[in-house]
Amino acid sequence: MGVGFISYAKMTPEFQAMSRPERAAAMERLKGQAAEHDVHMLMWGHPYGVNENLVIVYRSGKGVENYNNMVLDDQNVYGDSRTTVAVLEY
Repeated sequence: MGVGFISYAKMTPEFQAMSRPERAAAMERLKGQAAEHDVHMLMWGHPYGVNENLVIVYRSGKGVENYNNMVLDDQNVYGDSRTTVAVLEY
């Protein structure tokens, strides 16, 4: 069984100030950090209609624990708030 995560967050001021190529490089680094926890970034972007200005979609075959560990370890693009929707796959 796998778990999918849709994570909405506010960008840090540093991430907001980056150029598009710099943001893409920062997201590649985050993708690598996530993979160390067996969490795989599927896509990211900027959502409409919500308070947060960043959305990232992840998938993990290991479950919620790995996602939580990744979130605790991250030193990245997220700001002060985050909303995560978890979807179990059967």
